[in-house]
Amino acid sequence: MMSSAAVAVAATTAREAKVTISSSTALLAPAATDLNAYPPLPPLGDARLRHLAARIHRLGERPLYQVLRELRDGANLVPVLERYAELTNYTGLIRAFGGDVLPPLRIVERSS
Repeated sequence: MMSSAAVAVAATTAREAKVTISSSTALLAPAATDLNAYPPLPPLGDARLRHLAARIHRLGERPLYQVLRELRDGANLVPVLERYAELTNYTGLIRAFGGDVLPPLRIVERSS
């Protein structure tokens, strides 16, 4: 027979697992263009922010630029950072196709 402490731990673990699964599913469900459709997330602590920053930095300058553009255009901070941090699983693929480097700026001169 399980003690009440063991049952409480098991119940807590099950609830945490359910919350984790629900959160992961919710982050993947909305379309990438509908950034405000994400459910509200807890405040972003410094440790989590550092973790996300390190993961996004590994992707290269272009993904970092894309993150900054989305934030500049009014996207919610936490969902954008979480979504881009998930891309670190594909760092090799991103680099293989040159997606980690910003294209050079083009200067277009107008003829008078």
